[in-house]
Amino acid sequence: MRYFMTLAALLCAASTVSAMQTGPTTKTVWQGVFTSEQAERGKETFEANCLSCHNRPADLSGGEAHALKGSVFFDRWREDTLQSLLNKMKGYMPPAKPRLADDKYVDIIAFLLGENQFPAGTQELKAAEVGNIRIEGKDGPQPLPNLAIVKVVGCLTPAAGSNWTLTKATDPVRTRESDQSSPEEIRASESVPLGVQIFQLRALDGLGNFDPEAHRGAKVQAKGVIYTSQTPIRLSLISIEALNTPCMP
Repeated sequence: MRYFMTLAALLCAASTVSAMQTGPTTKTVWQGVFTSEQAERGKETFEANCLSCHNRPADLSGGEAHALKGSVFFDRWREDTLQSLLNKMKGYMPPAKPRLADDKYVDIIAFLLGENQFPAGTQELKAAEVGNIRIEGKDGPQPLPNLAIVKVVGCLTPAAGSNWTLTKATDPVRTRESDQSSPEEIRASESVPLGVQIFQLRALDGLGNFDPEAHRGAKVQAKGVIYTSQTPIRLSLISIEALNTPCMP
């Protein structure tokens, strides 16, 4: 059974919701996953459809439009795959206009990769490949930034007072669908090995009829906004789900 809370306040603090990648990955954006010619096509498509909002040359932002270039863009999408970026474009961009074909969006992604100093290669980027291409720094995966929206799996454990923690928890991973989970995602969480992380849970009392006492010691999947500046790391919950596999003693 699933339990959710209102997202408005959390999304104001961390507007990074869409889909997450749970399958295998084979490449990173540093491995030449697009061509220079494709990036040029993407630039033309971008200028025809996106430039009215993303019109600031320094970071391709403008008005309420998010930056598509530089550190803000990178922190928003790193430790995820290009699939999440494509999903965002297909679902929302350009606003109040007809959606583009998938190959046009992929060309725009090639343009954005070039603008963010990722190297071009000899093979064009294809829509079928974006789920297997990770966005990360030259030095490889890094801890997620403060206020990222994440998913973790762990054991629901009582703490001092009326507080609760997740113990034996997995490392946090990006989630772009924080208020829902597919059956496939739940099954994957049920089989994922536990970890060594500890997360202090917040906003648990706002998740509808979820009774933590009824799930004391249970293995759960939790999604929320991560506060890495806190010790222990704090997770402000958006959704939580009790899983069908137990936490081992």
